[in-house]
Amino acid sequence: MEIIMTQTKNLISEAILKLIQTLPLQDLELLQIKLYDQIQYKRNGYGVSLSQSDTSTQKFVPKAGSAKHLNIVMSDDFDEPLEDFAEYM
Repeated sequence: MEIIMTQTKNLISEAILKLIQTLPLQDLELLQIKLYDQIQYKRNGYGVSLSQSDTSTQKFVPKAGSAKHLNIVMSDDFDEPLEDFAEYM
């Protein structure tokens, strides 16, 4: 059974490569961007089920540290009260 799965994966890989080679350059660049986005999406704790329609996704619990690559910076006064709410304090 494992041999059949390996052969099937190889056939699919070859078919995908053949299809990619037929794409115009602008479509290939867009495909690369979409593939990169999908890989990042998967790495950040989400999964796409290929056995269901393209619109269905399963949400997994994000892993600790999965947003490290985002380089989020908070301002120094993040915890300070907002001037807009001064009259309510």
